[in-house]
Amino acid sequence: MPRSIVVGEQDFAMLRTEDCFYVDKTHFIGEWWRSKNRVTLITRPRRFGKSLMMDTLERFFSSTYHDQEQLFSDLNVWQDEETRKVAGKYPVISLSFADCKGATYAEARAQIINELIGLLDKNSFLKNSPKLSDQKRTFFAKFNQESSNADAQYFLKWLCEAFEMHYAIKPIVLLDEYDTPLLSAWLNGFWDDLVKFMQPLMGLTFKNNKSLTRGLMFGITRVSKESIFSDLNNPDVITTTSQKYATGFGFTEKEVFAAMDEYGLTDKAGVKAWYDGFTFGNATDIYNPWSITKYLESHGKLNLYWANTASNELISRQLQKASSEIKTQLEALLEGRSIEVKLSEEITFRDLDATPNALWSLLLASGYLKITEQPPNGCFIFKVAITNKENRDTFNNMVQAWFYGQTGYSEFLQALTADNVEYMNVYLQKLTQATMSYFDVSQNEPEKFYHGFVLGLLTSLQNRFVLTSNRESGLGRYDILLEPIDRHRDLAYIIEFKTVFDVAKLKEAVSSALQQIRDKAYAAQLTARGIDKNRIRAYGIAFAGKHVLVGNASVPATAR
Repeated sequence: MPRSIVVGEQDFAMLRTEDCFYVDKTHFIGEWWRSKNRVTLITRPRRFGKSLMMDTLERFFSSTYHDQEQLFSDLNVWQDEETRKVAGKYPVISLSFADCKGATYAEARAQIINELIGLLDKNSFLKNSPKLSDQKRTFFAKFNQESSNADAQYFLKWLCEAFEMHYAIKPIVLLDEYDTPLLSAWLNGFWDDLVKFMQPLMGLTFKNNKSLTRGLMFGITRVSKESIFSDLNNPDVITTTSQKYATGFGFTEKEVFAAMDEYGLTDKAGVKAWYDGFTFGNATDIYNPWSITKYLESHGKLNLYWANTASNELISRQLQKASSEIKTQLEALLEGRSIEVKLSEEITFRDLDATPNALWSLLLASGYLKITEQPPNGCFIFKVAITNKENRDTFNNMVQAWFYGQTGYSEFLQALTADNVEYMNVYLQKLTQATMSYFDVSQNEPEKFYHGFVLGLLTSLQNRFVLTSNRESGLGRYDILLEPIDRHRDLAYIIEFKTVFDVAKLKEAVSSALQQIRDKAYAAQLTARGIDKNRIRAYGIAFAGKHVLVGNASVPATAR
């Protein structure tokens, strides 16, 4: 009988004792312990099993528990004799900043201190331990929300010292989602204040701490050393391109297909297209655990699961205000192509608005992009693509959300598919008036901006049309082509853009766009695929700032 499926459960012991679906990733524990690295930072996308692994590590190492053999005897780590010897031998300090998402500095600080107070509640015996100094007992007895920044910053260091005094052995410190409060700080404008608070906290805990056996941090991003890690000397940093621990997080294809067999599911090609594609180091064909578990729970329904687990606010905001060049690159990605970008796995939030590379690096770290071609040693130019269908649909939905609720959005699409140029003019003008000030219009390449703007409007039509842009056809390269999936229901469309700076020249620009479609024989690609020329429409769209004019024509008839 298949095991019970519990989605999102992070309690390792419960999963094991209740015979729930569980994929054995405990080989990571042995690999990490044998590495002998004193401080390790591992970045992986959200919902990739980091929090469950954190709980698993605590259950394995903590001297508080005595059921390690019962829970681990049939798992990979128990076959590792060296690591098995240290099971249940260490005090463990485990905390998470997952809930530290304050909208202000005061809120974020209070939430972090709440997590520290929670550790005190969990280890309240320390307040009365005779093995502690009077200073330590007094400190822990008085620590609360009103404590100073200095007390909060020293808290974990002194807690380690207290553990060593009480247990006569140095503890292991586990910190999950270390970067969550930093992301909130950036989004809400209190970055500098929070960095000043967290930098000493991290440094005192993981560097200037003689009472630490090992430290392990999990997060989504590798925040630049110049921010909170300036006091740390050479932590072992494991990112998406690192070879170490490559299969420790996420499901391998073998693990996914074995799970499908267990639950009697057969659509392996569909699952691969939707959820495969993550790459860590040289390990390819890594699947998102959350999506796979939801898929199993739904008895084999392919859907957007991972995309709906957390806010994409930062990514959406940065893409929305990005340059025309980045929007053009996003367009290529949405068409299933790879692009070449420069990557740095140290995320510098300050650079997100100024450096395009920072945005691509964020998308890679977050799991939305995958590396399709590794560069030679010493080169930082990578080929990247959208990870899989689930993420491609996520981006499409994100683009649509930029326009959702804007006056004329749905009406514009209805007018286009009805081949009604009069109404297209009405509704596209409404949209430009409502949204142009909301976007970063590039003065250097305005045509690319408008191209991206209209392409964004059209993404919701992908269930009816194959959208392509900037492709060769006939004697040139068209701007946008919509090829109908159902040729009996829908027409085909070729769209060409022109930009002018004088509103009086809009009509002339539309005529020029339509003439270009005819002269360059852009319809050749469609007719070669068997589409009747009488079911092909040419559209010229001309922009002058917030003003727009649309004209159309049959192929190859004259414009109207």
